[in-house]
Amino acid sequence: MHSSKQFLLSLFLLFSCTASAQLEGKWYASFAIMGNSILVEMDVEKEGDETRIFLTDPEGKFTRKKMTTAAATDRSLSFRWADIDLSYQGDYVPSTQTIVGKMTQRDVKWEVTFQRNPTEKIAINRPQEPDLTSTDLPFTSEQLMVTNGEVVLHGELTKPHTFTKRTPIVVLVSGSGPQNRNSELMGHKPFLVIAHFLAKEGIACLRFDDRGVGESTGDYSKATLDDFASDVEAWVEELSVRYAKNSIGIAGHSEGGVHALIAASRNKNIDFIVELASIGTSGREVLVEQQYLIPKKEGEPESTCVWNQSVFSGMCDIIDSLDQKAAAKALTDFLGAKYDEAPEKYKQETNRFTFVIGNANFMNSQWGREFVRFKASDYLPKISVPLLVLNGSEDIQVPPVSNQNGFKQSFSKKSKKKSRIELVPGVNHLFQTCETCMVTEYDDLEETFSPAALQIITEWINGLKCL
Repeated sequence: MHSSKQFLLSLFLLFSCTASAQLEGKWYASFAIMGNSILVEMDVEKEGDETRIFLTDPEGKFTRKKMTTAAATDRSLSFRWADIDLSYQGDYVPSTQTIVGKMTQRDVKWEVTFQRNPTEKIAINRPQEPDLTSTDLPFTSEQLMVTNGEVVLHGELTKPHTFTKRTPIVVLVSGSGPQNRNSELMGHKPFLVIAHFLAKEGIACLRFDDRGVGESTGDYSKATLDDFASDVEAWVEELSVRYAKNSIGIAGHSEGGVHALIAASRNKNIDFIVELASIGTSGREVLVEQQYLIPKKEGEPESTCVWNQSVFSGMCDIIDSLDQKAAAKALTDFLGAKYDEAPEKYKQETNRFTFVIGNANFMNSQWGREFVRFKASDYLPKISVPLLVLNGSEDIQVPPVSNQNGFKQSFSKKSKKKSRIELVPGVNHLFQTCETCMVTEYDDLEETFSPAALQIITEWINGLKCL
């Protein structure tokens, strides 16, 4: 006969096996992250003591991908997909037959609930995006191609129906990171929205796929700031031949504004520039300033913000003073020491190896070294054409006050007379009217590009006809 202790143990084991079995089978989840709507199917299988978890994308990107590690108990489920650094930790809720938890990929976390019944894909609302299937669009589109050395760039010229030899043409240049012609980011297509709006106002736009993206060839990861600027010039030259009588300008967002300055400092076929949330100081100053402002906006304590800023300030010092080989060793030593003094919360979320290697490789790349050393004052005095400098008051990536002052101080005498600096109230780095104005809010906002900012751009460009 069992003792009471043995009976309770047997009952516990029976309950555990039964409850854990409740997690077996198929589960469904729908969530939105980075502006993308995603459906996932999860299969939980038990074989002896082993739990196996498989994920499937119903749209076909992956099928029954086995998770690197998996675990399930009567109250929880977890897994990790090592290849893409994705993990999940959830709690089982018997009353609703759901698994409620958080998914994590690198430094990004979001809530995901798995349920037993299939679910619909979450609708992402982007009210400013034009319906390209409409028969009543205010523009026509022309597919163009240009070569720049061995790179073949593909783009699209949006021309208003009123297009004439007096119609200005704007080349839109995207910011950091490989992006397609719509500058697609966080589920938004800002360049498509801009092109559609400008077309209604009688302005043509050239949007193009970055090298190595979409239809364009080349390797984005190996490109330098000068390479990107030369891509812009290739488009300007092509348009100058095709539309010799039209004025041609560049509108660069963030790092794209850097490419615009480099190109305009040496190319006489550029008639005007629009700098959208771009750098008027230096790459170093922007990096150091933003690495304090971003965690500060997220509510991190002052000590964490100061520590984070000191990490980037120190890395920039090393990049500024050492060649690439010497900097590699110096960065490793410096970052190891900075990790040792990091806030405990940070250490719990990021391991030492990832922190050191990730930051060192990013900063000591050819692009990183060029970006840190970039100074707007090296190029602005060489530019004589009008500039519109436009910033959002709530931008924490390219802070508006310091960078607008940088532009003011470095304008050439000729361009200063015809240029304009504007601050758009209440908008972030992407020119969205924001609420919390944190970086993590970009994809949650339905607005793609501030109507007020669009109006300033169109009025300024159309006003150049009178100059």
